[in-house]
Amino acid sequence: MKVGTTREILKALDRGDIGAAFVLRLDETRRGGEIVGYETFGWMAAPSWSWSAGSPLPIAVQPSPCAIRAMIVGALESASIPWVETFVGEGVATLGAAVMAGLAVAALAHRVAPSGVVDVGNALHLPPLPDQEVVLYSALSDQASRTSLRLIGTSLGTKGQAVP
Repeated sequence: MKVGTTREILKALDRGDIGAAFVLRLDETRRGGEIVGYETFGWMAAPSWSWSAGSPLPIAVQPSPCAIRAMIVGALESASIPWVETFVGEGVATLGAAVMAGLAVAALAHRVAPSGVVDVGNALHLPPLPDQEVVLYSALSDQASRTSLRLIGTSLGTKGQAVP
């Protein structure tokens, strides 16, 4: 098992280093796969965190070319909300630590947000964030592997929809 960014995982899959991947579908360039669920995102912050509307929104993000970063920057710019990178780090755990420390707000999937953070999107009138498809890519065909992948997919909230 390997955990990493969507881009890292898909590169490993393409090289044949891994036999299957569960990733967020971040664009339509890769065909195939099976939708196994959806991630819902929120604007997560420490419970005591506050922001004065009108001043740039302090955000914690991953570095470019992260698609989730592009999603939140696009949402903020479409809503004409000024923002500033207060923290740039790799991985959900790192962003969660920045949020818990009260440094910024971060767009995190509800399922993986650290315990104790709160979704401040509605309270701060931040733009809604779109759900993202979780997709399984695999060339594994043996029954044991397929059964294991289905069980993992179930834990992610499968929808079981085949993707052309």
